[in-house]
Amino acid sequence: MNQVCRRLIREPKVPLLAIATLALAIGGGGALLSVSDALLMRTLAVPHAEQLVAAYPALGEALLGMPMRTLVSLRERQQLITDLCGYARGALDVEVRGVTATYRNEAFTGGCYAMLGVQPRLGRLIDQRDAPDAGEPAAVAVVSTAFWKNALGGDPAVIGQTLRANGAQLTIIGVTPSSFSGLDVDQAPDVTVPLGLMSKLLGRRDAVALYTVGRLRPGVSVEEARSHVRALWPDVWSSTNPAKTGVPASSASAVTSLRVEPVARGLSVQRDQYSRALLFLLLLAAILTVLAVLNVGGLFLAQASAREPEFAMRTALGGTLWRMGLPLLGEGLVIGVAAALAAIPIAWWTGRALAATMWTRSTPTTMDVAPSVNVLAALGALGVMTGLLVSIPALVVVGRRSRLIGGAGTYTIVSGATRWWRRLLIVGQIAVSVVLVFCASLFARELGTINSLAPGYQPEGLRWARLALAFGQPQTIDQAAYFRPVLDRLVALPGVTGAALSLGFPTTERRHVTALAPFRRADAPNGAEVSGTVEYVSPAFFSTVGVRMEGREFEWSDREGQEPVAIINRLLASRLFPAGDAIGERLQLTTASSVASVAVVGVVENFSPGDVRIHDLPMVYLPLLQNPRLMSAPTLVLRVSDARALAESVRHAVQPLGRHRVDRVQTIADQWRRFHMRERVLTGLAAAFAGLSVLVGGVGLFGLLVQFMTTRVREIAIRLALGAQRRIVVSAVVREGLLLVVSGVAIGVPVSLVAERSARALVSELASRDSVSLGVSVLLMLCIALVACWWPALRASRVEPAAALRQP
Repeated sequence: MNQVCRRLIREPKVPLLAIATLALAIGGGGALLSVSDALLMRTLAVPHAEQLVAAYPALGEALLGMPMRTLVSLRERQQLITDLCGYARGALDVEVRGVTATYRNEAFTGGCYAMLGVQPRLGRLIDQRDAPDAGEPAAVAVVSTAFWKNALGGDPAVIGQTLRANGAQLTIIGVTPSSFSGLDVDQAPDVTVPLGLMSKLLGRRDAVALYTVGRLRPGVSVEEARSHVRALWPDVWSSTNPAKTGVPASSASAVTSLRVEPVARGLSVQRDQYSRALLFLLLLAAILTVLAVLNVGGLFLAQASAREPEFAMRTALGGTLWRMGLPLLGEGLVIGVAAALAAIPIAWWTGRALAATMWTRSTPTTMDVAPSVNVLAALGALGVMTGLLVSIPALVVVGRRSRLIGGAGTYTIVSGATRWWRRLLIVGQIAVSVVLVFCASLFARELGTINSLAPGYQPEGLRWARLALAFGQPQTIDQAAYFRPVLDRLVALPGVTGAALSLGFPTTERRHVTALAPFRRADAPNGAEVSGTVEYVSPAFFSTVGVRMEGREFEWSDREGQEPVAIINRLLASRLFPAGDAIGERLQLTTASSVASVAVVGVVENFSPGDVRIHDLPMVYLPLLQNPRLMSAPTLVLRVSDARALAESVRHAVQPLGRHRVDRVQTIADQWRRFHMRERVLTGLAAAFAGLSVLVGGVGLFGLLVQFMTTRVREIAIRLALGAQRRIVVSAVVREGLLLVVSGVAIGVPVSLVAERSARALVSELASRDSVSLGVSVLLMLCIALVACWWPALRASRVEPAAALRQP
């Protein structure tokens, strides 16, 4: 080992380059491993986490929530899950030392902490007296250890102090232990409150649990519990949420599916979005690691080739393969281990940056992506394995029988096998680079396709903000008397040319467009049915958004108790009223609780309700004023010509009225970036992997061609002296490089087509065969080959025969 270390220190350039190359590859893979470990592998720090299950109604990827009365009924009727409790998550505006900021929040019903087995660090935790199944919840809060230390200064007398959250005074009753970070893997809660209290703080009428969480009884499997609870669910739902008269049984509710899933790893929005993407990126990282091994193996091979005279001499003097190969193997192991150690900080920093990039909520993620013991062990094993692999090409040089050919006091080494190893390594690098460039091109084209999609309205100058109902405000008031002056005040602001309200625009995600309602013509109730979605908007909404329409917009007189009216989009009009004008016709709407006949007063052009990938979606727009229950906390949409100081102006216009708080005023582009973050992450990481692979492959090809020219300089000189044209010499060098590139491309293309199948599961806008991306990757590698061939070919063309022949 001392001999190995002395040699590495004496000639540090190649070892340092090898360590840096492997550390980057291993560190990038380690970052992805850390994020994958945090999202997909780690279990909650509670006793017997493997017993935890969550039951929740959902349709597609949309969580529909469970009212408290339904939760209580389900808890009482099912027998395989113990201690079912309700859970929700969100954010609260909390005032600390006179400064108000947004903090992460979780909400539990009374039995959750006891069911989880969490013990307080200080005080006590929320129980049944604070969060009863029925009745008023207590105005209490439990804070996390991090919030207690960072925001409250770690005051040991914190129990009994008050916090002001969303305008309400809450009494702190306990501090959770540092080991417990809530059920949400993405964001550890700062403040936890009773579930009913959270609904009041957010201005909601009823307490709704996003999830119900409990423990499996001993000996009960998840599948048994799922079958048992699903069998009970239709009756539980219908008995606690009775439909109104006239609703067809088949349409009694969109909440027909109850999921029962293990939650030993906690709950995570990012896990749902990125689990498949992370697995694919891990595959790309593995390919990049292979590329790095090939490149470093080429460096070791070149170094061993330069020592062939030494190996040949030692062989002639009786040296054994073991004595000559063991130091080379030791060098590889030392470099591999050093690269693994250097990769740890790279993985830690890159993992944190990746987690922050993936997260799109207003409050930062707290997901712990520091390399765990398992990840560190994987990095160490990868370092040892890569160290062994990069030594193999050099061991081949030592292991083959070298022949010494004497001449003029020098030795010429016959190393045909060595040259073929170098060529094979370069071909492998090119093939890997083709695959990575192809994947990056796929994702870039997907992102470009998304960015080129027209939303159907005029996004320039649009701003939006969520209105949050202040604590203690009544759910229903005279909506027209309140909102009409509010919108008038906003339009009067400098730079604001339009203002309106909506329920969902522009927040609808494509993956949540699953709870569709059936629409029919009122004059043909048994006729063709079209499934679509319903949106609620205020007067002046379509003119504010910038959508062309026929007929009239909603008016302030379109309110509860008046004739029900609707505006439909062009797609729905063409399907239900293909023979003529839809305006003046009547439409039958079937919802969870009623069947209504509405008059169509307008038809608007098709436009996206949020994510621009939502297209071909039949939509019905209803007046918000005819549904006052939905008006407590709508979305504000503004058309502006000057956005300077807009956020403060909006707050000063709305908040002094005392009914609503104004969240962030955002642009439509901000929302689009959130919708498309997964595609951006995939594109960015794939492009980084591809760029590094192209750089490494190009440098390797350049080095091989330089070596090719250097070892054959005397041959080139003789050819030139005998009258050969310099262009023939240049073509020989270029042909050598292009042959390797073409061979690598021939291997990389079919591998890329196989990789496309995995990529297709992550992107949606690809054609059946993305020949453009494949052509781009091949063309790019050919261009890189020409650049790598240019300098060696130029040097070969400038060889002076006389000077070259005089060299020893």
